[in-house]
Amino acid sequence: MADFTREEVIDIAHKLVGADLRGIDLSGADLWAANLNMTDLNGANLRGAKLGEANLGGANLNSANLSGADLRGVNLFGADLGNANLDRTD
Repeated sequence: MADFTREEVIDIAHKLVGADLRGIDLSGADLWAANLNMTDLNGANLRGAKLGEANLGGANLNSANLSGADLRGVNLFGADLGNANLDRTD
C-alpha cells in the first residue's frame, strides 16, 4: 500500500511552487521533473541533486550549491543563479 494518496501527493507538489526553501539541505535528493517554479532556494545545498527535467523557472538560486547536480533538461528561464556554485554540473 502506498504511503500517500494521489490527492496528498498533488497537494504536496503544489506547495513547492513558490515555496520558501532558503538554506535547505537537499544534497543528493532525487528531484527529477520537480516543479520548483518561483521557489526561493537562496543558499540551498543541492550538491549532487538529481534535477533533470525539473522546472526551476524564476527560482531564486542565489548562492545555492549546485556542484555535481544533474541539470540536464532543467528549465532555468528567469532563474537567479548569482553566486551559485555550478562546479561539475551536467
